[in-house]
Amino acid sequence: MPQEHFYGFLVSSTPTVPSATHARSYFFISAYMLASKIICDDTYSNKSWCIVAQHMFQLREINQMEREMCSYLEWQLNVDPDVLREFQARVKHDFAGPGPYPPLVLPQDVAPAPAAP
Repeated sequence: MPQEHFYGFLVSSTPTVPSATHARSYFFISAYMLASKIICDDTYSNKSWCIVAQHMFQLREINQMEREMCSYLEWQLNVDPDVLREFQARVKHDFAGPGPYPPLVLPQDVAPAPAAP
């Protein structure tokens, strides 16, 4: 599914997004929170994610966002390595050349993430 269609689907099917202006933050925080929980054994609590999100969302909204994102992903929270490599290649291609983009450097070996405070 193309990105714009997937994003439109998520926005249209998410009754808890308070407004269109919060939609991007809603999905970014949800995805970032899940990724952190999958990658790190010792991660932030949902209460701490309220602070990370600069208090844009209440704790009950953070909890709901997490449940909804897992539901949208059909609880398939792991990515096949081939799919990840294809995604990385597309990102490299899309952000190649001059533009307002920071350089994208993908490490050859991934070091363990530092422990959360």
